[in-house]
Amino acid sequence: MASTNSQVTLPQVHEAIFNTVKAQFLEFKTVGTYVPVTASSEGAGGEAAITAPAFLLYLRTFERGGETGTEELAVKLRWEARVMGAPDDSAGTTSQEFASRVASAFEKNGFGLPVRGARFVKAEEDTTSSQLSSFKPWVVTFEQHVCLKTTEAGDDFALPNKIFVSVSPEIGLAYKDKYQLVYSREA
Repeated sequence: MASTNSQVTLPQVHEAIFNTVKAQFLEFKTVGTYVPVTASSEGAGGEAAITAPAFLLYLRTFERGGETGTEELAVKLRWEARVMGAPDDSAGTTSQEFASRVASAFEKNGFGLPVRGARFVKAEEDTTSSQLSSFKPWVVTFEQHVCLKTTEAGDDFALPNKIFVSVSPEIGLAYKDKYQLVYSREA
């Protein structure tokens, strides 16, 4: 029988990381999930505008994390945290400093959950989004080992009616016409 006291859901891990960032990095004006965005120093702009300095989290992958000897599914989550400083920082030193502080804060941090502490992997300048280039963003990659809790699809879980894909670098709102429909179901 699986031990349920060490299992977590992905939304619990997201929330725990966000809470840690909000408590330790008061200077971040935006703490959220990374999606293709447009950036603004005033918070105005496109429908997914952000205000810098910002911390944007993205779960890049997860894979089997090893055997537990129980029925639990152990996985290794690989996260990318995009950190951005002020747009007037042409050298990008603010983003670099945020990246180093996030890496240090996340190393061996369990984020208040019954899981092993995170492991810093790397930090590098993010050159994938021309929309964010003025903010000189950096990506901090880290891994977290967890046992996933089995969840039931409830009333608050909705399957998408359509799924579209595109290939980098043609991603984001500016390339909406480049996306191809790969799945559709009747609502």
